[in-house]
Amino acid sequence: MPEGTAINGQNEVIVQSANYSYSHWIVGIDNGNFSGASFKSYDQGATWSSERMGYDYSLRGEYVIRWFVESNEIQSDEPVRWALQSLDHPDLKVFKVMENLDGITKGTDSDFEKAQRLCSWAAKQWVHTGGLIYPPFHLPTILDWKRKGRGHGFSDIRGFCVHFANLLMQACWASGMYARGVALPSYTDTGPEGHFVSEVYCRDLGKWVMFDPDFDTQVFDGGQPLNVGEIHRCWKNGTIDRLTMHQGPSFGTNPLGLDVLINHFKKGGYRHFAIYRMQDYLSRPDHQMVNHGAIDALAYHEPDMVWYDDTLELRKHFPHVSDDLELFYFDPTGEVRR
Repeated sequence: MPEGTAINGQNEVIVQSANYSYSHWIVGIDNGNFSGASFKSYDQGATWSSERMGYDYSLRGEYVIRWFVESNEIQSDEPVRWALQSLDHPDLKVFKVMENLDGITKGTDSDFEKAQRLCSWAAKQWVHTGGLIYPPFHLPTILDWKRKGRGHGFSDIRGFCVHFANLLMQACWASGMYARGVALPSYTDTGPEGHFVSEVYCRDLGKWVMFDPDFDTQVFDGGQPLNVGEIHRCWKNGTIDRLTMHQGPSFGTNPLGLDVLINHFKKGGYRHFAIYRMQDYLSRPDHQMVNHGAIDALAYHEPDMVWYDDTLELRKHFPHVSDDLELFYFDPTGEVRR
């Protein structure tokens, strides 16, 4: 929205779509902040109520519509401080025994090999099913919901890239490795192709490495496994065609198939990326990302997402945007806060 469009006081916002296939909207609710100004109709406007709001009919609060203002004033002056999960959290010891992670990684000689084994294990825990609802970022809960086909009121198994990535992240934490999620919400040359992957810090390689447990793949340049930033560089300089995609033993469980993945990979899916600043979900469950099913950068709304964008165009929309890859690719051993 151009700067200066909104005025102090009340602003009328009409939400509409030129695409007839859009049959509903998702509107945020500030739960608990109730002033009686928001209402919902179940009978096309004949009557209105401020009770039993939300998709599960259990909330009471105020509806929130957020928009992006094209202004450089939203840039934060605060330095980015990463909050990663401490690897000594007691839940991680329980996870390790529950899922026999030592048995899965037995015989491996490096963090990279260990992460490959865990990536293949994560990829076969359920079949990819699209949806918009994020489960709690808690390994036993994710597995329980997916294995039993339940969660958030749905009777079918809904598990997509975010769930697979968080499963691998926490399995790596439980196995003594730092890991994090990376959002790839880009419009490619053929349309919106959002994705979410994991990066694992491999001490044997001295770097972060990208793992995609939704497909059980990694990307290589020759014999070198790459992280998201390195893949971006290859896309930017036109050398992405020289890269190869390693397919693990669980590849093929995702019904979307290789063509979807290759299209995202080669058509601009790595043009920019975002890393949530606070990925200490076990110690601080309130830091979990909320559900939005984003397929484009502007669908994200968390102010603590830190964006890499070498054009800096995203500075109009987010408080933390940088064109410095070194900000994102640090040695995590000195960054743990909790």
